[in-house]
Amino acid sequence: MARKRAEDLPETQSVKNVNSKNKGKCGEREIAQILTHQGGWEARRTGFMQSQQNHNAADVECKALPIHWEVKRTEKVSLHDWIAQAKGGAKEEEIPVIAWRKNNAPWYAILPLDDLIEILQCADLEALRIRKMTQKTTNKL
Repeated sequence: MARKRAEDLPETQSVKNVNSKNKGKCGEREIAQILTHQGGWEARRTGFMQSQQNHNAADVECKALPIHWEVKRTEKVSLHDWIAQAKGGAKEEEIPVIAWRKNNAPWYAILPLDDLIEILQCADLEALRIRKMTQKTTNKL
């Protein structure tokens, strides 16, 4: 009788949980790297701090930005739960933002519309227009 290989056995719930946690950690690292390398802000995954603060700490810390980052790297969308988590963990001066992506898909930021409008009111929109036009021109080449 041939022995079954590990990959032939059905996944147990604990294996799925471990894979899910690892996927979440990888997503948090990705967001920290994006903020650091594309945004130019120092950012890091909070990991240990989350366990010490009953999960109220943001998934990613970026002291230069008034944002509470919740990172979701999952196929299943639980938007209302995520919003409640982000709002519940955000300090009064922080904007609750959910960074989310599915497998093989781009990252999306989910935030309250009022906060987006406030960010846009504080932004240099002409510089943003120029940057977007430059990107379109560069992408056509």
